Amino acid sequence: MRFTVIVERGEESGYVVHCPELKGCWSQGNTIPEALERITESIAGCLEARIAKAIRKAEASLEERAEEKFTIPLEFINLAKVESKEVVYA
Repeated sequence: MRFTVIVERGEESGYVVHCPELKGCWSQGNTIPEALERITESIAGCLEARIAKAIRKAEASLEERAEEKFTIPLEFINLAKVESKEVVYA
């Protein structure tokens, strides 16, 4: 998976990096390689947090649905006439 990373000089020193595809995913480093290494770790952390949040949301939704009462429609299969313990299909 590839992400866009924007590297900018820090106001006083070093470099600030962020990933525009992942809102709030920022990092910094004293050198460009260090900043890139750190943003890679930050991207991984952002993705892990989003996955965990999605899983919690899905589990909560399943729990809500499990508490709902479902009505299962009955399906007509066949009509049978019963005569003296014998089944005769119409």
